[in-house]
Amino acid sequence: MIHWIVVLSLLSNFLFHGFAENSKAAAELTNVQTQYQFGDSLTVQAHYAFPADLKQAVLNLQTNTGTLSQFPLTISANGLLQSQISLAQQELPPFSRVYYWFDLTFTNDTSSTSPSYWFDYSDNRFTWQSNQSKWFNIYWVNGEAVYGEKLQQIALAGLKTATQILPVSPNLPITIYVYPNAQNVQDILSTTNPDWVAGEALPQVNLILVSASVDLNNTQDLERQIPHEFTHLLEYSLTMQNYSTSPAWLLEGLATNAETYPNSDYARLLQKASNSQSLIPMDQLCHTFSPDTEKAALSYAQSASFVQYLTSKYGNEKVKQLLQTPSSGLECSRFVDEIYGVNLEALDTAWQKATFNQILIQNDLFQYWPVLTALIVLIVIAVFLRRYLLKKKEKDNGLIH
Repeated sequence: MIHWIVVLSLLSNFLFHGFAENSKAAAELTNVQTQYQFGDSLTVQAHYAFPADLKQAVLNLQTNTGTLSQFPLTISANGLLQSQISLAQQELPPFSRVYYWFDLTFTNDTSSTSPSYWFDYSDNRFTWQSNQSKWFNIYWVNGEAVYGEKLQQIALAGLKTATQILPVSPNLPITIYVYPNAQNVQDILSTTNPDWVAGEALPQVNLILVSASVDLNNTQDLERQIPHEFTHLLEYSLTMQNYSTSPAWLLEGLATNAETYPNSDYARLLQKASNSQSLIPMDQLCHTFSPDTEKAALSYAQSASFVQYLTSKYGNEKVKQLLQTPSSGLECSRFVDEIYGVNLEALDTAWQKATFNQILIQNDLFQYWPVLTALIVLIVIAVFLRRYLLKKKEKDNGLIH
């Protein structure tokens, strides 16, 4: 009898201990919270009821771009798990959805993973006003409620223009953040972005950033930026995994041609570059543009003109094929050759001849101007000499008679 009592006691102790350990492993975290200051710091915390049983706790962060990072969590005596992260060192993609979960390791060397949580990493440096429709979710800082309605109208007109350039069904609604100025936009983008950027498309989250003018009644900047950035969203929806490997001149050329108010400087820059024979070879515009403001402007001008030439000569379908064809691992020229049957260098030459023919003629005239001047002078001299000789002959004949 005593033997069975001992056995039952040991079995009961074993079962109770195992149940307690499993309870620890399966225990849920409570009071899970995140708090962040955009671009500065992020604090993640949760509470666990049995802190003495924890050996280690790790926070996992993953953005919708797939980037995964891990951070240690401090464990306080009252069960508070906390991690403070510097966002100056650990960049999070702006306006991305951030997923996070906790890995717990116990003193008995078992472990447990919590459910996944998430938060949207939006810009909380400003007090945003908003206006929603089935087309757009628009956020802005300065301006009254009526300004939101005006932005809706501008956005709708911009989307119509963009879909005319690239006939693709947009993913609706599109989110638009209108910042007070271009510097605000530049502040939240990667440090590799040049200081001439005034707007940006974030296609993975179907969102665009644009900047307003100081005078809110002057909407020309927005009417230029919005259709430009919308076109990038349409390009992304068409290309998906090919977007990052598509030629920069193609992406930016289409977007620039969608702008409601074309940049008046582009025509001047093109003519100046053609006159001075300083046009950028198109194969140098396959990747990112120069951070130099003037070179970047010329890059946009050339891209817009080049894409316009390709569209008028070969049609829209070839352009769509360029976007839809996987180009990873292919050189830009080979990539174009596969679609057009002509390499990029030959297309570049054909574009220049078609676009700058009159300018080339003027350049040739300028180049041979000294020779032409000498010929004109000789012709004039010959004419006057002939007239002089004829008059002299007539005079001599008169004297003889």
